[in-house]
Amino acid sequence: MIGEIGGPQEAEAAAWIKSHMTKPVVGYVAGLTAPKGRRMGHAGAIISASGDSAAEKSEIMKSYGLTVAPSPSELGSTIAKFWLISALILHVEMRDRKGIAQFKELEHALEKGEQLFRIML
Repeated sequence: MIGEIGGPQEAEAAAWIKSHMTKPVVGYVAGLTAPKGRRMGHAGAIISASGDSAAEKSEIMKSYGLTVAPSPSELGSTIAKFWLISALILHVEMRDRKGIAQFKELEHALEKGEQLFRIML
């Protein structure tokens, strides 16, 4: 989910996501360097109320369980880290609940994912 400064839409969407979705969501809010009261963006968004700034919206999204990238350039690595952590959790769960064949298959996939993640960093 990509958001921007001004308005309550990102907070409303994050609340809806927490209540209605089981799939994880990664987000980013543009405008971290926007000063309060300054009009910005294609719609002339303005930071005027509490919760309107990019930093506040990022924290609100995190509080609803979203993973939030700190910058657009880190969106890809944030998603990669999130999926690697999710895969590691699944790895442990499968090891504890499933047979050795599925465990070895996931172990191999994790090794590939970890190599990709290291390359991305």
